Amino acid sequence: MEKTGETYTLIGFERRAGKGKVGCKPEKLSPLHSVHSRTPDGVIAFHGDADTTVTIKSVELFCDAINGEGKFAVLHCCLGRAHGFFKQNKTFEGVSNYEDAITKLDATLVKMGWLREAACG
Repeated sequence: MEKTGETYTLIGFERRAGKGKVGCKPEKLSPLHSVHSRTPDGVIAFHGDADTTVTIKSVELFCDAINGEGKFAVLHCCLGRAHGFFKQNKTFEGVSNYEDAITKLDATLVKMGWLREAACG
């Protein structure tokens, strides 16, 4: 994804999942293209930097756009992880991706004041 002026283009996405494959323009599926002043607050994104289906850059731009609207968005970049890494039956370097994501989620919710710390143990 590339920012051109104030618009974003979906580089590579058109080729991989263009209108002929998904039945609509890629922008209709893009969370980034849906950010506006009424977008809900509190986005917590988990994304692998080895994901070739949805690039880490596109998620960074999405979180930046949310924060740019005065909302809260945080990205947990998970090194070496590919698309769908957080499924319960997958591990990375001996650690359950699911458990790792839940631990990071709980810590973020505590930091935001949405969860009591006692719930994280």
